Amino acid sequence: MRSLGVVPFVPPGCAVAPWPKVVRVEPSAQVIPATTLRFYVTFDRPARGRVHQDEVKLLTAEGAPLPSPFMDFGQELWSPDGRRLTVLIDPGRVKRDVEAPGSEVAPLRQGGRYQVAIGDYRQSFLVGPAIRQPLDAGKWRVAVPGQSGDGVAVEFDRVMDAALLADQLMVVTPDGRLVDGEIRIDGGELIWRFTPRIPWAAGSYRILLGPVLEDVSGNRIDEALDHDVGSPAAPSRSITLPFTVPSMLQVSL
Repeated sequence: MRSLGVVPFVPPGCAVAPWPKVVRVEPSAQVIPATTLRFYVTFDRPARGRVHQDEVKLLTAEGAPLPSPFMDFGQELWSPDGRRLTVLIDPGRVKRDVEAPGSEVAPLRQGGRYQVAIGDYRQSFLVGPAIRQPLDAGKWRVAVPGQSGDGVAVEFDRVMDAALLADQLMVVTPDGRLVDGEIRIDGGELIWRFTPRIPWAAGSYRILLGPVLEDVSGNRIDEALDHDVGSPAAPSRSITLPFTVPSMLQVSL
């Protein structure tokens, strides 16, 4: 039995494809900021056209649905493979002083407990303080392979956007070649891990972070989403995090 939407009519003798199941919702952190802008719902198989955004609910701790918490674009935001649906909270409801001086109409309130619900799937979280400052790489920690097994890791000071973590970070060799490997996001989107497909050779490497990397509140390097009204946005830029693989881990590439 499917748990989402209306069960379609299937003529006798026709095979029925398994109904998509939710495998995760991001952010997955137990505490997320009141300024969180988006949720990602990932299914175990393509769900575009079978599951719809209006089936994603934002509930209070008591199970009461919040009215219209997500933006309706007239079309849904699916990943190319049809497995990940993105639902957005209107940034105008998160930024201060957009509706009126001193106003803030974000659906998530600090200290509140909420649930994201899709069919019979539930994910609960607590809402922490709003985050309105740009990303600051000086507050991040890079754990090199000698300290974290075979991989390198970046530990962030705030909950990051999961999809952008998977897309906007890459590792390059001392001579600028891209290192092929596996990315894993851990710790409720607080840790990015990279394990190379071929074991490291000793030397200096760089982690390149793309200019559109964001936390879950839409803040970027040098640019807060909630900047002063009328002030120009800072130009986006990439940054580099260097790290060194010690000689004791050397394996020829």
